[in-house]
Amino acid sequence: MPRRGSTLLLLLALCLAVGGSRLDAARSADEWEVDCVDCPRWFAYLTDRSLGVDEAGRLHVAYGGDALYYASPVGTAWQVGTVDDAPGVGGAASLALDGAGRPHISYFDTVNARLKYARYEDDEWEVEVVAPASDGYHHGHSSLALDTAGHPHVTFFDAGLRYAWRDGDDWHVQTVLSATASAYSGLALDATGRPHIIAFDAQLVHLWPDGSVWQQEVVDEGATLLGYPSVGVDEAGQVHVAYGVGVAALKYARRTPAGWEVTVLDPAGGWYPSLALDDAGRPRVSYLVSGELTYAWLDDDGWQVETVPAARPAWSGWGTALALDPLTGEPHILYRGADGDLRRAWRDGSSWHTASLDVSREAGRGVALALDGADRPHLAYTGDGLWYTVAEGTVWSAVLLDGNPYHGGSPSLALDRSGGAHISHQDWERGDLLYTWYGGGQTTEVVDWRGYVGEYSDLALDSADRPHVSYFDRTAAALKYAYRDEEGWQVETVPLTGTTHAGMYTSLALDASDRPHISFQADGGLAYAWHDGTGWRWEAVTDTWQTGLYTSLALDSSGQPHISYFDQGARRLGYAWRDGQGWHVTSVLTEGMAGLYTSLALDGAGRPFIAFYDQDRGDLRLAHYEEGEWEAETVAAVGDVGAHASLALGGDGRLYVGYYDASTHDLKLAWASVSASQPGRWQLFLPLVGRHW
Repeated sequence: MPRRGSTLLLLLALCLAVGGSRLDAARSADEWEVDCVDCPRWFAYLTDRSLGVDEAGRLHVAYGGDALYYASPVGTAWQVGTVDDAPGVGGAASLALDGAGRPHISYFDTVNARLKYARYEDDEWEVEVVAPASDGYHHGHSSLALDTAGHPHVTFFDAGLRYAWRDGDDWHVQTVLSATASAYSGLALDATGRPHIIAFDAQLVHLWPDGSVWQQEVVDEGATLLGYPSVGVDEAGQVHVAYGVGVAALKYARRTPAGWEVTVLDPAGGWYPSLALDDAGRPRVSYLVSGELTYAWLDDDGWQVETVPAARPAWSGWGTALALDPLTGEPHILYRGADGDLRRAWRDGSSWHTASLDVSREAGRGVALALDGADRPHLAYTGDGLWYTVAEGTVWSAVLLDGNPYHGGSPSLALDRSGGAHISHQDWERGDLLYTWYGGGQTTEVVDWRGYVGEYSDLALDSADRPHVSYFDRTAAALKYAYRDEEGWQVETVPLTGTTHAGMYTSLALDASDRPHISFQADGGLAYAWHDGTGWRWEAVTDTWQTGLYTSLALDSSGQPHISYFDQGARRLGYAWRDGQGWHVTSVLTEGMAGLYTSLALDGAGRPFIAFYDQDRGDLRLAHYEEGEWEAETVAAVGDVGAHASLALGGDGRLYVGYYDASTHDLKLAWASVSASQPGRWQLFLPLVGRHW
C-alpha cells in the first residue's frame, strides 16, 4: 500500500474525460501534477541510539530515510507514526527519552542538508531546524543526549565535528574539531550535564569542555575507526566507549583515574556497536560480526560473548541499537534482518526472542510506463522483484508479479489490445532475459539464458500482439534480438560487422511492417540497426566516444528514426534524426550534466518530447521542440528526482512521466496540466511502449 495517499488521481481521472488540447510551451513545474504511485516506507542506517526504554519498561524506536518514523507498542501491537514527512529525512536517527519518558530525536534532512530535531510535547510532535550545513553538506550521523533539565545536546559532522545544545528556546553551535575529523562521533553527558565526545581525528580521542575551552586526550593511538563509537558515562563520571577497529577487532575502553584502559572485546571484529551500562555501571554491547547479531557483557569473569541465535541471519554493516529494561535489566536490541525488515531481539531469562517491527521496501529503480486506450497509465517497475500497477479510479492497484528480489531489472512494458501487460525484465543474479505476461492470469518465461544477458531490454508488440525484445549480451558484448512466433521464442545476435562492443542502452521500435529498428551504443558511440525484410543493416550515427547512453527511439509517420541519448563526454542531452539527406545530430542542452535516462515520444506532426534526468540539479525535466528551437522545463524538483524516467504521450495530447524519487525511494507519476485553447493538437500514431533500465 502507498505510504502517502494518491490524492491527485481524482484530478487525473477528471482531466482524462476532457477532450484533446494544446500543450503549452511555457509550462512550469507548478503546472505539472505529481502522484506518489507506490510509496512504501523505506529506512536505513540505525544508530546506537535508535532504541530507548523508559522507566515503565516501554520501548521507543526512531528510524527513517524517506521520512522520520517513530514506533512504540500500544498493548500487544506496535504502532508506527510519521514524525516528519519531508522527503529524505530520518536516516541515522538518534533517540533520547526525558524524565517523563517522552521521546526526543535528532536526525538529518538530506534534501536540504540540515540537522533537525523533534520532540513529543502536549500530544504532538514539534519539529525544528537545529543547524543548516555551513558548506551545504552533512554526513548524516548525529548523536543525541538530554541533560537533567531535558535540554538536548547533539554532535554531528559538517566540515568538522560540531556540537549543538539548546538552553531554553535558543540553539548554540560550536566547532569542536576541524574538517580532518571523522564524520562519526559518540556523545554522552555526565551527572553535571557536561558533554563527553568520542571522535576520530587520526586517532581515537576524548573531548570535553572545561569552561569555554575544549580539552582533548587520546583514547587509542592505534585505532582506525569503523563507523560510529558508542559512548556512556556511569554514575561515578567514568566514560565508557565501544568501537570497531577496521575489520580486525571490536574494542572497549574505559577512562579511570589512571587513564584509559583499552581491551579487545572481540578479536573477530565488530560492526556498529551499541553500548549500554547496567545499574552497576558495567558495560553491555550489541554489534554485528560476520553477519551475526552478537551480544557481549562484562561480569566478574571477564567479557562474555554470545550470538543471538534467533536473529540469524542479521544484516552486516547496517547498525544495532541496544537498550536495557530498567525493570529486569534484560537487553533489547534493534537491528535489520537479512530481508531488509526492521527487527528487535530481546532476552527473557536465558532465551532470546525476535520479532519484525517494520518492513523497508523501495519502488521504481527501474520504470516502464504505457497508456491504454483510455489513456490510463500502467507502470511496470522494480522493487525487490517485479511489480505492476494501474490506476483504478483514485487508487493504484499494485501487483507483485515476481517476488524474486533479483528479478525485475531493466523492465519494459507494452499493452496489447485486450489490455494485457507484456513485460521484459532481467534476472540480474543469473543474467537471464525474462518475459512476463499479465492479464486475467500470469505467465513468466525465460527467453534467453545463454551467457549474462537481458540488460537494457526494450519490448514492443507487433500487429498481432506478439512480443519483440532488444537487449544486451554482456558475455559476448553484443546486441541481441528476440521475438516470439508460433514455434516459440526465436533468439538471434544482430550482426554488427566491425564492432567489438555493442548493444548497451537499447531501444526498440517496430515499423508498419512489424520490422524491428533498434538504437544502441556501439564501441562508445550512438548506433542504429534495422531489419529491411531480407536481413539486418546498421550504421553509426556518431563516432564520438562516450555518446549513445540511455538511448530512446521513435519512428515518425514516414518510418524515419528519431533518437534521444546522453552524450557523456559533452555532459549533455543529444538528439539525432534521419531524413532523406542522412543523419542530423544536435545538442538539446548545453549546460550542466543533463540528459540521463532519456525517454522520447513524437506527436502527430513528428515533433519530439524528451523526458530526462538533470543530474546537476537533481530534477526531472522535459525538452520539446517549439517554433524552431528547443525549450526545457522542470517537471519535478523537490528532492533528487527523475531517474529512470519513462515518457508517454496520450491520445489527447497529455504528457505522462513515470520516474524514481531517490530522496524517498518511491515510484512517482507526473502528468502535465494543459490549456484547452487548441483541441486535438497532439495525436499519437505509434503503439505506446514504455521501458527503462
